[in-house]
Amino acid sequence: MPDYTITFRPYAATDLPFIQAVYASSREVEMAVVPWTEEEKTRFLEMQCQAQLHHYEAHYQGAEHLIILKDEQPIGRLYIHRTSKEMRLMDITLLPVYRQQGIGSQIIGDLLRESEQTNRPVTLHVEIINPDAYRLYERLGFTAVTQQGIHIFMTNFPETAEFPGN
Repeated sequence: MPDYTITFRPYAATDLPFIQAVYASSREVEMAVVPWTEEEKTRFLEMQCQAQLHHYEAHYQGAEHLIILKDEQPIGRLYIHRTSKEMRLMDITLLPVYRQQGIGSQIIGDLLRESEQTNRPVTLHVEIINPDAYRLYERLGFTAVTQQGIHIFMTNFPETAEFPGN
């Protein structure tokens, strides 16, 4: 049993700088090889974060945009879209200092338990360039279904649940 508590709260407009920092942390490897100034990288990442948020709002109406808290301190973000047919894990990102501690596995495990209780599959897309996340999802029982461009669509669903497609 962990000696910390993971909770969530809804994202608020005042969280945008934190959300942008979490997003930027997920692109550090990419940005390390780009020959831009720090200011150019920051502007680019802020623009990309905004574009991602707009995409999620346009394509996943009603989704939950949550701040992940460890002992009440913000450590990441979780975006989930629950429908009657599936639970789409749109995004889970932790700040680097909180990765590799089992926190992501704990959160996803909770979603999988909810999936079993509600008889809905958990689905997600993972980027090909993120092998650590892919291995985590595989370890947690997700199966690769299709590849769409740079994304692999994965699912983990109870035996009685209908496959939702992608």
